[in-house]
Amino acid sequence: MARTRRALPIQYVLTLALTCLTAPLLFANVARFVAPIYGHFLASQYHFHAATASVLIGGVLGYFRVPKNARLPLSIGIASLLGLMIGYMRFSFDYSGTLGPTFGPLVSMAIVYPVLGLQAAALVSRLPQKKMDSALLVCGVLVGSFLNAKKVDTLARKLVDVKTCGIIDLAIYGWITLAFLDALDMWPRTVDVPSPALQEEKSNADSKGEKKGKKRTSGKQEEKKETGVQSTAPLPASDGRSVMSKSFNLILAIALPLLLRSSFDGGLQCNLPSVKPEQHGKYSILARDESVTGYLSVIEDPNLHDGTRFLRCDHSLIGGAYLQHEMDSVFGSFYYLDFVRFVDRKKDDTERALQIGLGIGVTTRSLTLHTPIQVDLVELDPIVYTYARKYFDLPEPHSVHFGDGRAFLDESPDGVYDYVLHDVFTGGLVPSTLFSVEALQNVRRVLKPNGVLALNYVGTLDSLATKAVIKTLHTVFPNLECYTEDPKEAAGPDAIYNIVFFASSKRIVFLPPSQDDMARGGLYAEFLKTFDDHRVDLDFRTVAGELMTDKKNMLPKLQIESAKKHWKVMRTLFGIEFWGV
Repeated sequence: MARTRRALPIQYVLTLALTCLTAPLLFANVARFVAPIYGHFLASQYHFHAATASVLIGGVLGYFRVPKNARLPLSIGIASLLGLMIGYMRFSFDYSGTLGPTFGPLVSMAIVYPVLGLQAAALVSRLPQKKMDSALLVCGVLVGSFLNAKKVDTLARKLVDVKTCGIIDLAIYGWITLAFLDALDMWPRTVDVPSPALQEEKSNADSKGEKKGKKRTSGKQEEKKETGVQSTAPLPASDGRSVMSKSFNLILAIALPLLLRSSFDGGLQCNLPSVKPEQHGKYSILARDESVTGYLSVIEDPNLHDGTRFLRCDHSLIGGAYLQHEMDSVFGSFYYLDFVRFVDRKKDDTERALQIGLGIGVTTRSLTLHTPIQVDLVELDPIVYTYARKYFDLPEPHSVHFGDGRAFLDESPDGVYDYVLHDVFTGGLVPSTLFSVEALQNVRRVLKPNGVLALNYVGTLDSLATKAVIKTLHTVFPNLECYTEDPKEAAGPDAIYNIVFFASSKRIVFLPPSQDDMARGGLYAEFLKTFDDHRVDLDFRTVAGELMTDKKNMLPKLQIESAKKHWKVMRTLFGIEFWGV
């Protein structure tokens, strides 16, 4: 006769679903939550290693150390830590300046690692058949989910319209549900009422050992039939304390996590989106939201140079403008990409430029307002474009495309553009896929034969990352020029600054600006006047850098030191009062 497969307990099924779903979501979203303080790149630097170690330790504890009666404390503990998570992370932000960009992210995210470990322990301890290979499989699946956390997070946000705080809250409610079921499972539902035969058997147990042994070997149905019945009789008075204890567990399973969550302010990150101006100290927050590139906000300081407005993405400024000076760019080197039009080349009646990466739109605005050049804009984040239009007076470009710049290049036809303006720096690093040989070959392909690439990069000239960029650029484009935002005599080895490369298949010679160009005034005219002083005299053929390809691109690792320097520069410009809002 075939054996009937035993149904899995609902608590195990729920634990399996909760752990496999919330583990990658928590992994992704705690890094997103601390990114406004440290930047997403630095927040992710050791995150995977710490999470993996936590899961492995939790799996070992669940296999060897967690008894069945510890399941309820585990569920309550996980839900309670989740309730405390947002409050703890926001509390740790006040000490980010002391902790620094290396250990600060780990300290701020430290609360998620015991959660991940306890989740692994809870799941392993509930395995229907506790075997070592099953426990290892659980840990392997969880670690693998971290590698796909971004995809899981993207899918979850499409299915449920929530931000980072909302995802953490959903995890809290899920584990509260499991804790409640665990507490309910401990509630006594029935009482065994012994039959007279059972009472007689117990009284004569010592003298009838052999009969007792035979009864132990009898079937379960026969034993129940002969020895007693299950009854829903009232609980004995002696079980009163047990009932009170189990009632307390039910209340604790629900109340404690919710109390912890409601006791701490989630801050601005938990109240998104917002387009209503808010005052925070000396800063006005005009708009803020969470989008594909990170936490975005428009921040205004009315006292800085009679009014200065910034667009912030995580722990980085992607642009700023002076309100009393016709939205002149705070960072004058952002105009360098505009200077690509001064390269001596035969021009057509209609010129086209491809702008990859918008920022606040300094270059796009300049070209659109002051030249007949048609600008095709490619921007990954639609909210960046919305904020640039609304708060930084960006005129409507010739065309706008939202999506990945590399994908746009791959699909664009040959020989279309006179200029390609490449500016994708955000949060201390650049996307490596737009700096490989294959990406730059596509740039050269979409340019006209005498077209020019202007590429902005942030780093130091002597860094391995910058040398790799130079090596790759010079491999694709035989003619290269380099300019920095600081005069070359002030650009020391420990500085970090904007570096703009001009690259072309033809020789690059800059023509002097016209009187109309100089008449624009402001930082534009100042940087145009001193442009030659910012040129870096460098023989690019002698630069010993690594060649970056799609298959072998070491730029993410090479940018670590630059990202840390960038973090310190941002903290020099503004303190936690600015970055904490």
